[in-house]
Amino acid sequence: QDALGSHLVGNKKLPQLNITFSEKPALLLPSLEKYVGSDKAFDDLLSYNTPSFKFVIRKEMLHHTEKLTDPLTNQLIYLQIVKDALSKLQPRLTKENRAELDRLLNQYQINSNNYANQPSGVKKELVQTARQFPIYFSRIYAVKGVSETSRHCTHLAIGHNGISLLQAMPSSYTIVSSHQLTNVDDFSASEQGVLKLTLGKTAMEFSTRRATVIADSIESWMRHLEQDAGYVLAIQDYLTSEESLLSFQVNDVIELEEKEGGNEDGWLFGSTRGKVGSFPSALITPILGEPTEQAIEQAKLLVKKKLKRDQDERRKQRAAESQKKRDNLASVSSEGSMTSQELSSGKYSILEFAIQYFRYGQERTEAEKKLQGSFRGTVRSLMGRGDSKRVKSWSWREYADLVKFTKSPIQASLLKIDVRNIQANKLAVECFTAIMRFMGDYLMKGKQETDIVYFLLKTCHDHKELRDEVYCQLIKQTTTNKSTRTDSCARGWRLMMICTAYHSCSERLRPYLIRYLQATAQDTKREFHAIAAVCETNLRLVFRLGGRKDPPSKLELKALAGGRHTKRQMFYLPGDVAKMVKIKTCTIAQDVIKDLCLQMGLTSDMDHEEYALFADLGKQAMPLSIQPTEYILDITTMLERQKIEYWLGIKKVIWFRPLRLESALYVNMLYNQVRPDVIRAHLVMLVEGNLEWQTHHTLVLLAALQHRIAGNNTAPFKVQVAKLLPPSVVHMASPDDWVAAVVQEWRKGVEHTEQAGAKRRYLTEAMKLPLYGSCFFPVKYCSDPHVQGECIMAINKTGVHFLSQKTREPFVTYSFQDIVSSRKLRSNTGQQFLDLKCGNLMVMRVTRCETAYGREIATLITQYTKMQLEEGRRRESKIGVFRADAALAAGTY
Repeated sequence: QDALGSHLVGNKKLPQLNITFSEKPALLLPSLEKYVGSDKAFDDLLSYNTPSFKFVIRKEMLHHTEKLTDPLTNQLIYLQIVKDALSKLQPRLTKENRAELDRLLNQYQINSNNYANQPSGVKKELVQTARQFPIYFSRIYAVKGVSETSRHCTHLAIGHNGISLLQAMPSSYTIVSSHQLTNVDDFSASEQGVLKLTLGKTAMEFSTRRATVIADSIESWMRHLEQDAGYVLAIQDYLTSEESLLSFQVNDVIELEEKEGGNEDGWLFGSTRGKVGSFPSALITPILGEPTEQAIEQAKLLVKKKLKRDQDERRKQRAAESQKKRDNLASVSSEGSMTSQELSSGKYSILEFAIQYFRYGQERTEAEKKLQGSFRGTVRSLMGRGDSKRVKSWSWREYADLVKFTKSPIQASLLKIDVRNIQANKLAVECFTAIMRFMGDYLMKGKQETDIVYFLLKTCHDHKELRDEVYCQLIKQTTTNKSTRTDSCARGWRLMMICTAYHSCSERLRPYLIRYLQATAQDTKREFHAIAAVCETNLRLVFRLGGRKDPPSKLELKALAGGRHTKRQMFYLPGDVAKMVKIKTCTIAQDVIKDLCLQMGLTSDMDHEEYALFADLGKQAMPLSIQPTEYILDITTMLERQKIEYWLGIKKVIWFRPLRLESALYVNMLYNQVRPDVIRAHLVMLVEGNLEWQTHHTLVLLAALQHRIAGNNTAPFKVQVAKLLPPSVVHMASPDDWVAAVVQEWRKGVEHTEQAGAKRRYLTEAMKLPLYGSCFFPVKYCSDPHVQGECIMAINKTGVHFLSQKTREPFVTYSFQDIVSSRKLRSNTGQQFLDLKCGNLMVMRVTRCETAYGREIATLITQYTKMQLEEGRRRESKIGVFRADAALAAGTY
């Protein structure tokens, strides 16, 4: 079955199965494809009479500790190897392997006539040689690499020599890479045919319908390695005063040794910290191979995986109990009616919503209200008996049926929609059918999962009045789900997670939906409590930000339908330093900024506020700034639909808090952002067309530091100095003067500074430049009379500066205290303006600027103003504490 899975279905070839037909057999096998990769036994295959073909069995795999001492076993494996070497058709032999076998065959003069009659020593040598080949004794599976690290891989080989990534060639396999089993850091498989494998910290992803079989195979080999482990890792402390027992602490490495008389059940024998003794086997985990740092980390990971498996087993055991409880929820009493106390309790909140707002629940309660006058009064009165005029009450089961799973499509919307809105009623029914199709409870009729997800999201996007309807339908189909499809409920929750990431609900449904998700999430005994918690988080974020703006792209739809809710997105730091970040459906820019900042050692939320994301659209368009609350996938989907090439980056836009130059990544990021501004003279301010002495000295020192950062150990010469200085200021002194000044700073101590230290000093010295920490924006026109023509707007912590384009001299400066508000405008001709209202409540003036960066400017002004206010409050708080302490010390408080 494994051979067929790899070769019959995958390659349409049978290099491992020698099958020949001389004529049409009497009876033909039914299609094998439906059995390959399944657990179904071959119990209904037809037999043959007078078959004209044969099957050849081969030794496919070897255990790494298997000793081939049996002469017959050695003989059979030897014959297999020689036959493969002479046939030239065995794809398991690479070119190098085949050359090695040919060398041995020539050395011992073995050919097709005499290969059977060879000395046992020669046979053993050939077997041991083939045993070292990477994939000869291994099981090969057809896969498709879907990640960047595995895209060239078509097959996966697993055996005693490890795991090999293969690429199928016309007559053999090419080994892309080979990995020892001890290098397997992690692996997992999904029922959707996705195999995730981490080898030596390199994450790979494959698509194969045999994903679970491959994962089981890897786990089996790992268990074999664990049984043969020579070292173990302590997973908790074990302290004892008994001399025959071994004491150790958590994370101690213990070397296993043989004990005379053997070990008792549940005990091992070993040594650590110079001591020897027995210890409980339940307190350790095996280390695969030698106890290297990587092997120890892998052992810790195995402990976590075992714990997770145990939790999964316990969860499965509780699943039956949870299902029974859910069933009881709908059938507590088929005779009694629901009391007002039960109705008003949080336990039945979703039932309360259904009775009030569902179509049939609402119609029934309206009829009852006419008789009794109030809703609560009606429910109480239904418990009475003997009143023939009273409308017959609904039983508990009838109310519960409103919100529990149904196997049949609904004929009308759950919620009472205006009958005149024919389209909305029709769409509501179609949405329910779509949900049933996705959950596997209704025929697909040619529909794809991606089509269904897109239809639901697009309907909710275009018809907001149907969002409550869709949520109620999902709640109904995931409550007491008794579908014959085992994954029906799981797929329903998957749809719930998708919808909560995109759309909100009405204020009417909001508390009920939140309580429903909370009730499921907080009960860890429920099977889907984890996904319910994700749904609640998504929904709260959607309530705060409004949800995704556009339907997902085709690639995202495919991933969502397949149950994959994360993707790896590349973000670039200044200097083209690439960082991979996991993006979820609901990930916003603020989340990515936090992730990247944490990688740079910035843990404070106030530090995170100083950074921003942007999309670089190439030289032909200005960068697109991404607001902190914008969804990342909304931005990427928009750009991809417009077929715009882009890359996403992060940069520091606020320079308010002091720099903590501790993390190397953080220092490199700032250096790569500041240095281009220095070279372009953006941070230089001229006074009457000349450099001030302090600015001149700073530029000289920065040039010397830049020379050292480049890895130079000797003083720079004239040509080098010219490249280290801003071109716009080089003419302000003679070349010899520049060289002399730079060399002087070089010899003062720069030449002996390490490169990392030189970068930190570079940033410290750059702070002395007049416009350090500024963001620059071109302004075509400014209404302020002090500004002449086009200018540059520089925003830093000192305020908003309007600068000359040529000299960077300031025309006028507005402090943040002067700016009352800002407003963006667009004219009929497409011109973009930003109005800055300045002054105070008594006297105000408006400065109008024509610029395409109005949104970015307004955002920066708001952030700086906010930070200055918060800084002022902190200072006042400290002064108040100081005064209180002083008064207390003086005895006057």
